[in-house]
Amino acid sequence: MANDVLFNRKCSFLFGFPGQLGRQYTGLRIRFKIVKTSDSKPNKSNVQIFNLTKESRTLAEKKGLVFILNAGYETTEEVIFSGDVARVITELDGPDYVTTFESGDGEKAFQTARVEKSFQEGVDIKDVFTEIITSLGKTIKDISSIKSEKIVNGISLTGLSRTHMDDLTKRYGLEWSIQDGGIQVLEKNKSTKETAIVLNSNSGLVGVPKKKEDGSVDLVSLLQPQIRPGRTIRIESLFLSGDYVCRKVTHSGDTHGQDWYSQIEAVKK
Repeated sequence: MANDVLFNRKCSFLFGFPGQLGRQYTGLRIRFKIVKTSDSKPNKSNVQIFNLTKESRTLAEKKGLVFILNAGYETTEEVIFSGDVARVITELDGPDYVTTFESGDGEKAFQTARVEKSFQEGVDIKDVFTEIITSLGKTIKDISSIKSEKIVNGISLTGLSRTHMDDLTKRYGLEWSIQDGGIQVLEKNKSTKETAIVLNSNSGLVGVPKKKEDGSVDLVSLLQPQIRPGRTIRIESLFLSGDYVCRKVTHSGDTHGQDWYSQIEAVKK
């Protein structure tokens, strides 16, 4: 992404009940912090909306809500987070009503989804994974790292879906996470097949990437919502260059402030 499209910041917020999201809020002050990792535990968000109407603040107090946060620029605004609302609180900050939404990506399914299924001898492990993912009620984002393999003695699953995902991914040298409402399964420290995101002084890279003793790097970019765990980052810097895999990203922004950055932790590809 070139600097010539990193202008005219855009941000919008939608919340409501699943399948019937309410109106889209734009123009109000929106402040957010989104933390996405390669871990199986749900990604987290904290979004603050300033001066919602009384009607909207009342709706925000309802149980079972979901929300979508879009952010970016004039020509590149896209979903930066979607998830189940875990907690909402409205407080007065001077003359402003500030409504804070705390959320986890797929939090409800992660905590409650269960699977009860037996598979006969010779079942393909990919079919087992698909059954568990289906029980989580999530779309498949990328499970291409799961290789076909027949299970000799069959397998029986009972209990929380997340526990079975943890056990099976560990057994097969994989890791799983929920990214933007979809299940992603990758080999540890491996990337998705998506095109690498190039970060240099002309495409949003801020300052100099810092290489750590373990070979990983920390770097900062102007906000880029498409950066998420598993995505390849191609760093082009005077002191450091090469392809890295994002392991963690923290997106933070304030539509009425200076904050509009993506802080990235990545490992060598």
